[in-house]
Amino acid sequence: MKWITHIALAILVIKITEIAFLTSLLNSHLAWVVASLFAVFPDFDSFIGIKHRTYTHTVYSALITSYPLIFVDLNLFFVGLLAYLSHLAGDMMTHSGVKLLYPIETVYYLTPPSWRLKTGSSAEFLALGMILLVTVGLSYVEPATELEKVFRLSTENDVAVSLSYFENGAVYRLDSVKVVWTDGDSSIGIIQDGKFKKISKSQILDLEILDIKDANRQPKSSSVHLRTLKRSTWKHRIVISYSVNEDYSDFTGTGYDLYRKLKNDYDDNIRIKVWYYDAR
Repeated sequence: MKWITHIALAILVIKITEIAFLTSLLNSHLAWVVASLFAVFPDFDSFIGIKHRTYTHTVYSALITSYPLIFVDLNLFFVGLLAYLSHLAGDMMTHSGVKLLYPIETVYYLTPPSWRLKTGSSAEFLALGMILLVTVGLSYVEPATELEKVFRLSTENDVAVSLSYFENGAVYRLDSVKVVWTDGDSSIGIIQDGKFKKISKSQILDLEILDIKDANRQPKSSSVHLRTLKRSTWKHRIVISYSVNEDYSDFTGTGYDLYRKLKNDYDDNIRIKVWYYDAR
């Protein structure tokens, strides 16, 4: 493939990755430079005395070449790695193919023989045009906001954020807090001073995702005495429903919030069933 086709393909692959993983990779001029450079880097082999499409066209070369970028910026590492791998993918669509595990001589292809491209042919320039059209089309896809990412990610992950929000005429700033609940499109829930706090989308002034960790989001069923909910451990658990005498009710808040709600209506020794997320 020509260098311009490799660069175009790299940008397309990175754009698709951004949309699929709700991230922003090409967010600086340096990222664009890295993407362009690593998209053509494998073809510098002939300039340094290495036989073309051998060592520089391998999976391990992609990893080794991109690895130093980790010490500059993790985002740049992914940009460089994706651009390098896109070069290999592009060459795997040509008649020559790629020996991905060289010096093992096995040649790998991505397309059937009738679809393989000849470098510099009209078919390649047609492919380049299609790549550019798709890339331009994807540029009109509205990037997900940080809050929209929280809504999507929190279904299977613990998401830590910093945010500013407006309430009762004042602005509040939280430098690091875990999102323990969302309704999926308009509100998030956090734990503040041991109490559950719901913040609507309209209140949020700015929000930044700090950390994402895998979490088990399957509700857990448990039976507890009402009075145990006032213990400190329950200030870190989110109740999403409860039952008293099989009378089921929806509820969103910490165990301590539920204790304060029910303590005046039920005896402390009554047993209730709750489903909760562990928010610690």
